[in-house]
Amino acid sequence: MNIDISVQVSKGVARALQQLEPPTTDIEELVNLQEELGFELKPIFPNTEDPDLVIWFTAKTSNAAAAEQVIARLRSLKMIEAAFIKPPSEPP
Repeated sequence: MNIDISVQVSKGVARALQQLEPPTTDIEELVNLQEELGFELKPIFPNTEDPDLVIWFTAKTSNAAAAEQVIARLRSLKMIEAAFIKPPSEPP
């Protein structure tokens, strides 16, 4: 079962991750973490320049233990504003 993680990054890093600005030195640390733990951050709102939306990303992990490890490591990075397991969707 895949676990979805929601991640809020700083604006400068978000814009660089979406290739709206040149890469920052912070991105290397984040890229290394993704490679080490085997996850990929993807923008929730791709191709937007809205400053309130460009900062949100998602990642998938294979189980809850992996999700908790990814979240703990993400939260240790200064460019990460928030990281949490996405709550399940509820029917309307």
